Amino acid sequence: MSVFLHIGFHKTGSTALQSWLGDNADGLRETGVWVPQVGCPPGKRYHRLLTTELEEGHGKQWAEFETGWASSGCRDAVLSDERLSAPWYPESSMRMLKDCLAPHKVTIVAYIRNPVDYFFSRYRHSIKMDAINSHWSLRRFIRERVPSSNEYLGQLDSWARVFGRENVLLGIYEQAVTESSVAESFCEI
Repeated sequence: MSVFLHIGFHKTGSTALQSWLGDNADGLRETGVWVPQVGCPPGKRYHRLLTTELEEGHGKQWAEFETGWASSGCRDAVLSDERLSAPWYPESSMRMLKDCLAPHKVTIVAYIRNPVDYFFSRYRHSIKMDAINSHWSLRRFIRERVPSSNEYLGQLDSWARVFGRENVLLGIYEQAVTESSVAESFCEI
């Protein structure tokens, strides 16, 4: 039994993928892939409650996950939470997650984006959400809001150290959206 853990870098289609997975959970289940609702906050499609519970030392959500997976009849499960790709997400939490999923083969899936496109997308999103003033320059935004620790390679290295480099698969966001969609690309994986 395998777990595909989508760690969702920001601005790489994570929310769209999570919505697609939730909308197509029944069809995916028929193919042997379980997309649990357990571990998702009310009205959300990401599995934040599972990762948060793990760090806080509870086990109810994880017990429900294992029970639900067993009763689903599915060979594989998909979990997704973009918080897992945050630069401050510690390796100690990654190790707890690995221990929790130890009975299963775990594949980490992440999409990366051209850094220039990524910064422009975050900049536009921040203006739209009123997180910054619209008079900020892109240069100021990058300097003040995008820390140097927010690098794909450093975060991916941490996941590779914990789960093994061979268990970390990368997709290229621009390629996925040009050829089809992030959801279709994810399903191919």
